[in-house]
Amino acid sequence: MRKVLVGGTFQYLLSKEGEVMNEQYLDSEVNEYIEIKNDKSDLESKWEMAIGLQQVDNLTPSEYIIDLVKLNIKNEISLDELENKLKKYYDDLNDSYNGNEYECDFVSLRIMQILQNDMFYLTIDFYKYIHCALFKDVYMFAGKFREVNISKDEEILNGDTVKYCGYNRIKDYLIYDFSDERQEDYKKVKCIR
Repeated sequence: MRKVLVGGTFQYLLSKEGEVMNEQYLDSEVNEYIEIKNDKSDLESKWEMAIGLQQVDNLTPSEYIIDLVKLNIKNEISLDELENKLKKYYDDLNDSYNGNEYECDFVSLRIMQILQNDMFYLTIDFYKYIHCALFKDVYMFAGKFREVNISKDEEILNGDTVKYCGYNRIKDYLIYDFSDERQEDYKKVKCIR
């Protein structure tokens, strides 16, 4: 079975005949699908996605946030209470904590807060807002455009780097990309629901 994020939840997609689907068969124009919903709540699926996005960069969550997430999923604590407990936890560690766990924990929390707001605008200002919201606990430059050119080895790419545009072209690239994206007619795209 193939686990795919569809409509905010992870689902397993099979062909009508029950065969396992691969990349070439994920074209809804050609194939029909049977939707098998998982037993996870929407909140649990969102947490799985938020933490999973961090794991792509080899960041792992602390055991502490895992315990808090379980309480949040059971509606025993709110996101605000989770945030307060997480801040206190790291304050009490007096800078003797794992930086990767810290980044994973706070960025995962910020993703959840953004998802809770359920809004998105395809503008440069909103793009900067999202960057600030996600990384304000981690980087002092969160929400600001870079002022230097960068490259970094990405473990997920076997040490290769993502191609970053020059710092002096970021705004130009975003204007172009957002303009191009606004012209896309997503009503023609078939969604699996």
